[in-house]
Amino acid sequence: MDAQLERLLDGIDPQRTADGLQQRADRVFNAFTLPSARAQSGSEMRDILVRFWRKMRAGVLDIDEACLPRDDQHDWDRCQEILRRIYRQPDGWRVAAELSATAVDGGLYGVLKRVANQIVLDRVRELVSQGVHSLWWRVPFETRLSIIAEYLKAYRMVLPPQLRDRDAAELHESFPKILMEHPFTVKRFRELGRH
Repeated sequence: MDAQLERLLDGIDPQRTADGLQQRADRVFNAFTLPSARAQSGSEMRDILVRFWRKMRAGVLDIDEACLPRDDQHDWDRCQEILRRIYRQPDGWRVAAELSATAVDGGLYGVLKRVANQIVLDRVRELVSQGVHSLWWRVPFETRLSIIAEYLKAYRMVLPPQLRDRDAAELHESFPKILMEHPFTVKRFRELGRH
């Protein structure tokens, strides 16, 4: 593999940051106290989730929670957005409330664990995106085309089918997005290979 491509992929490898982020998230998760194993109402679940989200976000960012702005509605909106993605439903918070109230599928603990994992994944994605943008646009155009050609030699099979037959010039505009997805795509392929 071309040394420049290798450096670029190493620079966006989420494993470099994911381990540290996961350790911080685990510390926050383990230190977070729940009033009970179940949320007795939707408003109690909301309060718990907002408190948890603030602590987890500060922990993952490795900053003092007091440094983050506090806005209950904004924080609840962020929680709802995370729950929509976790449960793949427009009203994911209702699914979380039901699970929290009934102790099904890990109950409140399970909901918080999934929220923590999503916060870590979101942060890893942010860091990968920052890495791609800071590294990719510093490289001269001709070198970028060379990197794309090398990438196609090594990783064409992980690209979506509609992109596999394209050449380096055709992929130039969409390549930063491909790079941002690369670590997660390779991870999915590795997981498929284990099964």
